[in-house]
Amino acid sequence: FFFKQKTAYEISAQMEYKNSSLKEATKDVIQNKLTKLGGTGGVVALDKNGNMSFEFNTAGMYRASMNDKGELVVKIYKE
Repeated sequence: FFFKQKTAYEISAQMEYKNSSLKEATKDVIQNKLTKLGGTGGVVALDKNGNMSFEFNTAGMYRASMNDKGELVVKIYKE
């Protein structure tokens, strides 16, 4: 589904042409477009300003991040 839908391109296009934020674009693509196709999964996305988005439509997704202070955050499930 990720290749069929061109997930990364869709997120990038929404940010460029609709002026969406990274969070808005990843949420729309994963929660709406991917789900409507019957796909499940998620993305770990980072924009040019260092903003991160961890969007998924499953029960959980292993992910981790570290800020500029060296603070590590590791998560599995949605908050």
